[in-house]
Amino acid sequence: MERDFGLVRILKNISFSAFSLILNRIGQVILFVFVARITGADGLGAYTLALSLVAIFGVVTDLGLNSLIVREVAANKRLAARYLGNMAVLRYLLSLLSLTAVILLTFFSHFPSGTKTIIYLIAIGNFFVTCGFGLRWIFQAFQKLQYEAYVNIFWGISLTVLGILALKLNFGLLGLSRVQLGLSVLSLVLIWFLVFRNFSRFQLRIEPKFWKELFKEALPFALTIIFMTVYLNSDTVILSWLKGEKSAGIYNAANKLILQVKNIPVILGPALLPALAEASVKKPGLLQNLLERELAYLAILLLPLCVIITILGEKIMFLLYGSGFGSSVIVLKILIWSGFFMVLYSTGLRALMAVKKVTKLAVVAGIGMLLNLILNFILIPSFDAKGAAISVLVTEIAVFFGIFFLLHWELQFGFRSLLAPWGKIGLSGVFMASFLLEFKGLPMYVSISASVIIYLFFLAVLKVIPLQDWKIFKEVLVPSKPKNSVKVG
Repeated sequence: MERDFGLVRILKNISFSAFSLILNRIGQVILFVFVARITGADGLGAYTLALSLVAIFGVVTDLGLNSLIVREVAANKRLAARYLGNMAVLRYLLSLLSLTAVILLTFFSHFPSGTKTIIYLIAIGNFFVTCGFGLRWIFQAFQKLQYEAYVNIFWGISLTVLGILALKLNFGLLGLSRVQLGLSVLSLVLIWFLVFRNFSRFQLRIEPKFWKELFKEALPFALTIIFMTVYLNSDTVILSWLKGEKSAGIYNAANKLILQVKNIPVILGPALLPALAEASVKKPGLLQNLLERELAYLAILLLPLCVIITILGEKIMFLLYGSGFGSSVIVLKILIWSGFFMVLYSTGLRALMAVKKVTKLAVVAGIGMLLNLILNFILIPSFDAKGAAISVLVTEIAVFFGIFFLLHWELQFGFRSLLAPWGKIGLSGVFMASFLLEFKGLPMYVSISASVIIYLFFLAVLKVIPLQDWKIFKEVLVPSKPKNSVKVG
């Protein structure tokens, strides 16, 4: 059926991506809990400072190239061999540049010597990770996300188990960082193996003129990603600078939990960006339908999570971190709503990328970055970690409205069709919240389970999910026959 163009395939790819990344993210949360409980707020602050600093400079390794190439190859598979050969070399050079920048900045900084060593180790590990991304995009472009899943599962399980083991054996954050470095090397080996086994006719290429063309076309992607990376990671760096590593640890005890929610676009993106790009070329009229469905189902998923964390945040933080992170509760309650807006606007961001309407995205992201930096420097001195959380929430709301304005302006996307499903979802959320407020004194697993049942009951009564979509979900469960290696040349 034309209206359901590729939807079954998209959902199957999302299932591969979702399973592996959810497993990965659960492992990451468990690992952060162990870091917080064993090393305290100061240790968690040092570790998250290293991760944030590496992430900010890590944007140099992509510069929007992956998003551009996935879009182009998804629309024209014949381009794959050339892009793959060039990107493998180009990513190596960009990763080396990023690593050098982090090492130089850290060397001349005033961070404690122990924190510097952690940053060095994580930065070197990130070098191998980003080199791997020079190849991993091929899994997304060909929508063969089972290979992406293998890498994510290996990384998630290994880092969680070995990282916790290093902490429990008193190797501390240095031991954890060494584990991360070793697994980064092994992950790169696994990626090379999967690419060479499943994608043939691939050779390394050095074409400076082609690189120049790529950078020129990727510039709007690059600016968008740079601006967003800065405003998503600068809070930790500024907190560490103005208030110390303990404040950064208090903030990130909550922030790292919410980042797992904000990573929902990472789960959906590998399946949806190439599918949207393909649809924009072959069946442009279906973009509206795909966007409507994604926005409705994301709202269904996100709203109960936001309600639960807002009402039961104290219990959740105590369960995970104990009594030493009480100051993180208000940060958690603020940041969960920033995650709500970010995940929703990521839908519009992907759609605009897919149809090559990227330039104005960079403007919106740039405004968001400036707003976030200004608010951080105003609010953090007075409100500490809570100020950083408020800065993020205000920024995400501003970017949300900016991107949805672009959707309407560039794609003539109509929002009236969303009023009915969003209204029903909101009403179901009200019933759920009412129950939680009345019975939040119950054991947490009882109150959450009962409230989710109430939420699902009202979704069913209000017929939020059409019968047609239930049939599509059923099709996803039908296994497909395995195929041979994919030719990329």
